[in-house]
Amino acid sequence: MPTLELAWLDPRYASLRIADPVRRARLEQALAREGQQVPVLVIAGDADRYVLIEGYGRVEALKRLARDTVLATVLDMGEADALVLRHRLDHGAPRSALEEGWLVTTLLDCGKSQVEVAIALAKSTAWVSRRLALVRILPEVAQDAVRAARIGASSAEKFLVPLSRGNAAHCAKLVEGLRTVRPTQRQLLCLYTAWKAANDDVRQKIAEQPLLYLKVDDALKHRDPKDDADLTAVRDVEAIAGVCGRARKGLRDGAYVRLREEHRPQFVAAWEEARLAFDAVKTLIAKEGVRDAT
Repeated sequence: MPTLELAWLDPRYASLRIADPVRRARLEQALAREGQQVPVLVIAGDADRYVLIEGYGRVEALKRLARDTVLATVLDMGEADALVLRHRLDHGAPRSALEEGWLVTTLLDCGKSQVEVAIALAKSTAWVSRRLALVRILPEVAQDAVRAARIGASSAEKFLVPLSRGNAAHCAKLVEGLRTVRPTQRQLLCLYTAWKAANDDVRQKIAEQPLLYLKVDDALKHRDPKDDADLTAVRDVEAIAGVCGRARKGLRDGAYVRLREEHRPQFVAAWEEARLAFDAVKTLIAKEGVRDAT
């Protein structure tokens, strides 16, 4: 079993798995305590380089421990076959649908057909097509966020994929707007539900400022119901001002003068009722201590 310099490794397939900080920390502790027990898998590359197929977590942990070498098994096969072998030997955490889609895409890039990929992975061609579509529809910025574990794979599949189907540009902007946080599944559900129900202008705002939308939504959910009741009085007074403004404009434009004679008594009666109601409101406001109410 050869010992290779870490500098000789080509990590071209690092993007096929999602980062797992917890597992990475445990692996680093185990390597520091017990040393490397399981070799990584590589294939021979160009110019004394080796393509790393399996063992990315171990290699990263060794680098953080300031080690220079790694135990490796050199596989005598092509890259595509080596990746399929890695898939078959993988008994760790289950792969997400996105990770499976990345693998499918990589195998196709290596020259395999969809039928060959299906046979190699022991899946149906329909399964291969679904995984391929999943990767192709999701913007790269969203896939990078999933790879870095900033967005959960399950959340991305449930909410970002249908959002991207509706508007890929909005999906990309929303992910960019969330780059400083790790949104929960509830928050992504909130954003997608609001986006789906909104008109074009509001959708644009949600996509461009998702954190602001979440902040406002959270504030509304935690507000005191009494505040709404208190604000009713404000809205009612604003409504009075609006009605008076419209009436004033109509009278300036000759609304009363243009009334037919039979409708004028009705106008006078309506005005008397409005005046009495307004005076009553004005008196009550004055009792509340509002300055300049009288």
